[in-house]
Amino acid sequence: MRARLLRFHRRAKRMLSFLTVYLALCGLVSFSLFILEESMQTAMFGIWPAQDAKDWQTVKAGADFIRTTNRTMTFINWAVGWIQPLSFVSYRTYSKAADIYVQGVHAKTFASAPELFAGERVSILFTPATVQDDIATNRNIHVQSLSPLQAGKKYRVSGIVSLDDGAITIRADSISACLE
Repeated sequence: MRARLLRFHRRAKRMLSFLTVYLALCGLVSFSLFILEESMQTAMFGIWPAQDAKDWQTVKAGADFIRTTNRTMTFINWAVGWIQPLSFVSYRTYSKAADIYVQGVHAKTFASAPELFAGERVSILFTPATVQDDIATNRNIHVQSLSPLQAGKKYRVSGIVSLDDGAITIRADSISACLE
């Protein structure tokens, strides 16, 4: 009987040791992801007053920070986050929501200060007011495209932004018509 109790005690001790290590690893991974999430939320809180103040440079810097931090969080979650399945699902969902937030903030920033995106790839909704040759224009935004665009029709345009004599030009490499 005593031998049985000793074997049970050893097994229980091993199981508790394993459980302790597992919980420590879960905590390490989840806490790291939590800190990244909190830094993204703090940046979100900073973006709101910057939008109110029309400080588009700060808004864009905050959105870019969130995007970069979100990539790090996503990498960590996919690499080791699976060790805690509930945390993995939660952070994967939070990451997708953060991507949508950044996309929205970038859209608002581009609408107000497109020059901040010079040299970057953007994807925007664009409705040409006029079209001449291969250049569609709406206010100070020009879209240069090999595909013909129609004035008044809405498009999803993706390409690289450049500043040309004070005008914003998007050299489109992808265009799709939007259904209305």
